Amino acid sequence: MHSNNKGTNERKCPKCGTKVSKLTSVCNACGTSMIGSETRVYGDHPVKREERISTLQGLLSLGLILGFIVWLFIPGTDETTSSNENPQASMEKDSGKTNSDVISYSGVAGYEMLKVDAEPINMAMMITNKPASLINSINHACSVIEGRFQRSRDPLPKTKSLFEKVKAVCDTY
Repeated sequence: MHSNNKGTNERKCPKCGTKVSKLTSVCNACGTSMIGSETRVYGDHPVKREERISTLQGLLSLGLILGFIVWLFIPGTDETTSSNENPQASMEKDSGKTNSDVISYSGVAGYEMLKVDAEPINMAMMITNKPASLINSINHACSVIEGRFQRSRDPLPKTKSLFEKVKAVCDTY
């Protein structure tokens, strides 16, 4: 059985076993560094500092790996559609409604959203020879913007002004 040196001011050199003072940093007999070689006794098992650190690093690594695995299998709310699946069809399956847009341009956030929604229309204005598919996309964007504006409760004056500018552009298509 190992003796516990907690009450004494001495410890054994890990290399030669000579008893040296706990305040000593180098063994007087063999010259081995005593820094970091502290041995603690847990039950009947002496454990060096390096072994304790290694064990803690292993446990931490295991905990991180297990946490990552659990995170992978937690169901998320952001489900993406595959490239082969029709996004409109997935919306119909999920909500039971077709083309249901509930966004409006109310408040400051509504103004910022209208600016973002109007940007593709403004960019399309610069294209001189617009293909039919682009014109169809612009018309669709214009109808979405108009529907969102109609649903807005008390839009800000700057939102109304921006909508009128966008509507004037949309009316040209």
